[in-house]
Amino acid sequence: MRINEKIRFVSVIAFYISDYGYGHAARSVAIIRALCKRKKSAIKVIVCHSYALEFVARSLNNQIHSGQVVLRRVRNDPGYIMKPFSLEPDKERLKSTYLEFVGRFPQSVREEIRFLRENPIDLVIGDIPPVPFMAASEAGVLSLGISNFTWHTAYEHMLEERRLLEESYQRMDYFFALAGNNERRWGKKGNLSFGFFARGSQADEVKRIRAAVGASSGIRIVFFGLGMNMATKDLAALNIWRSPNCVFLVSSNLDIEGENIFHIPDDYTESQNYIAASDLVITKPGWGIVSEAVSFRKALILIVRNEMQEDRNTVAFLRRVGPVREVSWDEIKEYQLTEDILRSMQQSYNIREDSATILAQIVRAIDSLLQG
Repeated sequence: MRINEKIRFVSVIAFYISDYGYGHAARSVAIIRALCKRKKSAIKVIVCHSYALEFVARSLNNQIHSGQVVLRRVRNDPGYIMKPFSLEPDKERLKSTYLEFVGRFPQSVREEIRFLRENPIDLVIGDIPPVPFMAASEAGVLSLGISNFTWHTAYEHMLEERRLLEESYQRMDYFFALAGNNERRWGKKGNLSFGFFARGSQADEVKRIRAAVGASSGIRIVFFGLGMNMATKDLAALNIWRSPNCVFLVSSNLDIEGENIFHIPDDYTESQNYIAASDLVITKPGWGIVSEAVSFRKALILIVRNEMQEDRNTVAFLRRVGPVREVSWDEIKEYQLTEDILRSMQQSYNIREDSATILAQIVRAIDSLLQG
């Protein structure tokens, strides 16, 4: 596949995004937006992704129209496979899906090598599918991994055989480890660490959301997020909806109704505005929503998942820096937000750098790689 160019940009990045959920896509959008605003030289980003490609297209609409971003649909990795109506992984189905992925792996690498050789790619960035790093190494293109985990470590207690993943990540030239990671020092040529960051919020939109849900000095706004690909049932029976003086913001896929429950519109791209409008965030410990909550300095109640290594690492990091409580999925079924709980979570985060600063640091580090 050849990407046609009307203008030859100074730097061309092939940006591969994991096909699990929206978290990888949202944080990649934040980085791509920051890259496109840089003033050092012109840039072109080819986004290689499939699962949330329509979300990426809406999020980067301006950059696509300006010619800075091109979309390329490609399947990257299997991600997690969850049990029906559960927050826990389905290990047996994951094994089956992973074996299919391994079977396709050589062909996928050949296709990406061909793509990289047919296009003027200066840098491959991956968050964090394994195929691009193997392909970049074979094609002689510089590569960079950006993530709080790799699938090699995420699958540690789920799959016995992960050598192919390890070999792929060992091919990374550089690795930018994000907050909460517990990774080895990947990156043959170097590695750096960065904190939580997120897409920026819009003050007028945050004000509109708060007004729309009837925010007042006596009402708490609670963002309740399980992720867009998380199917759950019997949510209406949760006791939490009956928490006094609380209104809840939930994603469009949650089948729950109530006078104090407000759904984020299905076609609403900038969901970080809803987190910015909240007083408290309840979520599983996925990096996407957590990073937005931390970036906007929102207290967190985390629904812990015992079998997810990524979650354990994120939670361990958060315990040291902010107002965080942990509950199990069984506990959340009877959980109710009392005034004592809400009052106890009003302390501040022990984090100095803000999201904009961290994004600027990441862009500068990428710039240095492009400049050689």
